[in-house]
Amino acid sequence: MIDTVDHPLPEAVQRRRTLTFDLVRSRFKDAWDQRLGQAKARSQAAQAEVKKLAKQIDSLVDRIVESQNDRVTKAYESRIAKLEREKIRLEETIAKSGKSKHTFEELFELSMSSLASLWKI
Repeated sequence: MIDTVDHPLPEAVQRRRTLTFDLVRSRFKDAWDQRLGQAKARSQAAQAEVKKLAKQIDSLVDRIVESQNDRVTKAYESRIAKLEREKIRLEETIAKSGKSKHTFEELFELSMSSLASLWKI
């Protein structure tokens, strides 16, 4: 009779651990997906801004060609340089965004194995 009482407990504990693990994985996956979505949205906004800056630069170049005044030309050149720097910064942001060094599964497995080793202690 002692065997029948002792046997269900480990199974119940295992079932509870499995349910907890599944819940934690689901929550972390949702958070991971949300962060990826945010990164994608930031990247798309940066791409739109790059296009806008390119149009502004083209417009200023056209104005330089039409301008006869050296002071106006220098002001346009200064503005173009500033817009080019901003465009480069945004392009670097686009290149970096949404790129994770590891997949969700790799990072989740690592974190759960770390927690599991604490459970064993």
